[in-house]
Amino acid sequence: MRHLNYLTIIACFLLLSCSGQEQNSGTNEQVNIENASPKQLEGVKYGLKDKTLTIEKSCAVKSKDFEEVYFVGIKLSNGEIGVWSIGGSKTNTNFHFSVNDIAKKYSDYPQNTERASMRDHGAQEVYDHLASTENTDIKE
Repeated sequence: MRHLNYLTIIACFLLLSCSGQEQNSGTNEQVNIENASPKQLEGVKYGLKDKTLTIEKSCAVKSKDFEEVYFVGIKLSNGEIGVWSIGGSKTNTNFHFSVNDIAKKYSDYPQNTERASMRDHGAQEVYDHLASTENTDIKE
């Protein structure tokens, strides 16, 4: 009976930790991790300098710091994780900016350091989510 209680606690912990919601590192605020949309992925893929790189995993967070901006994290086939800020909705995107050094290194999209950074709501969270989990987000 005692082992059953431990297994129940472990199962509950695992379910909660894989729920797609993470805490913002600076606050107790929950961050809603979503799948990046095909349109968002298409835009990032279009801007990749090395066309042999593929998208292995992805996720997105709608930023609370900016109107109509998503932070999109992408784990590339070389294992590195880039973060981009993408304007518009998930189905109708407009601007793309590199947020971290990996995105800048592998894409033609410029950094907009005056506006978006890894400290903004959603940016670090998409990076951390891809770095720490085996999720089932959109794959190519």
